[in-house]
Amino acid sequence: MTRECNSDPCPDEESVSEEEMDLKIKIMKVSYRPQRYETCIIKEGDLDVVRTDLKQFVRPPRVPTRVILNNMTFTVFQTDAYENVLFSCPLDNIGIQAYDKDDACFVAFDQRVGIPITLCTLETTTTIGLKENRDEWVKEIGFFKEHCYKEL
Repeated sequence: MTRECNSDPCPDEESVSEEEMDLKIKIMKVSYRPQRYETCIIKEGDLDVVRTDLKQFVRPPRVPTRVILNNMTFTVFQTDAYENVLFSCPLDNIGIQAYDKDDACFVAFDQRVGIPITLCTLETTTTIGLKENRDEWVKEIGFFKEHCYKEL
């Protein structure tokens, strides 16, 4: 069986508007896995990574990631299946600095090679603000590095 469809003629080229629309992207959290925290064992949660490598955008997009901090490494995964590693560094080589463009963000980098990654905290349903959530991550990375680190 067949039927006729889309029988309207195409518009003239002159009548097509060339106005540029604003790009809008809605990004959801990377996983529904619960946040985990056990002192000196693991801190696991979702953060956004600022994708400065995507040059086609006016402002670099933020993409959800899964972050795992343990007593040996700090690792950022692109999915909650832990397949694609965006960044990984042994704790003894991790460096952290503030991100001057946003209170919710910080930069982690491997001090051996200087490779940086900018991470930002996500909106939460708790009363903790973005800056406080960022400060908690930075504090925990320092704590794990100074008090929990074990050689690989």
